[in-house]
Amino acid sequence: MRHVKLNVGFPVVVSLLALLAMVFLSACIQTPASQDVQDQDVQDHGAAASGEINYTKQNRKLGEQVVNFVTTDGVAIFGTLYSNSDTNRSVVLVHMLSSDRKAYEDFARQLQQQGFNALSIDMRGHGQSTMQIRSWQIMGPPDFQNSVRDIEAAVQYLENQGMQPDALVGASIGANLALIYGAISQGTKKIVLLSPGIDYRGVNIGPVAPEYKSAAFLIAAFDDEYSASTVQTIDNAMKNQDNKIRIFESGGHGTNLLTTQPGVKQEIIDWLKT
Repeated sequence: MRHVKLNVGFPVVVSLLALLAMVFLSACIQTPASQDVQDQDVQDHGAAASGEINYTKQNRKLGEQVVNFVTTDGVAIFGTLYSNSDTNRSVVLVHMLSSDRKAYEDFARQLQQQGFNALSIDMRGHGQSTMQIRSWQIMGPPDFQNSVRDIEAAVQYLENQGMQPDALVGASIGANLALIYGAISQGTKKIVLLSPGIDYRGVNIGPVAPEYKSAAFLIAAFDDEYSASTVQTIDNAMKNQDNKIRIFESGGHGTNLLTTQPGVKQEIIDWLKT
């Protein structure tokens, strides 16, 4: 290899050394502040990318994170995990048709603050869970029936995290799916059904209601006649003395009841604690 010798005069060398010294000193002075900004920027972008929320120091035991997992029939399901490091008790939240996991946002945080982990999922064809099925509007009865696998995958995810998912809360068709999963699973101890219906989109709970052996909290409003009638029908079919029923005069359908009847959120949590 040919080496080239640079002929640099002494005055130029001195000038270069002086310039380098100034740059070095400037860097030393500015680096701490710049590094702080850079570190904060990395932390902020990292939190945003992961879906995590930075809680205050005293609430560091609480966390909020976007998670995803795959069902046994290959559907990617997204959800938000509201974690509480003081407990392994966990609740899976299942929304109603044409909605998404955000419908439970306030309720999930209330659960979290009162000693539960809460996993609110987007069912297939809803929210972010549209990689395989782009929209619930193109789903038929078999697709809706297979949505029970979304709950199964959510329960499995929580178990893999060392949590104990023993309660389900479902609204409308999500209530039907929660009841079906509760009837076929061994670990479900309690379910909360907001505005169930005997048959939503081919998800029929008439035959399975007698098969569910654990406690249920059945909630509806009389201005939603179909759900109010269903609550009474399936309670009779279950014949469980530990069941609880709350039928409001008004309040609408599904997760809307959590807003129109705000006291019901605490009532649900108190019941889950017992």
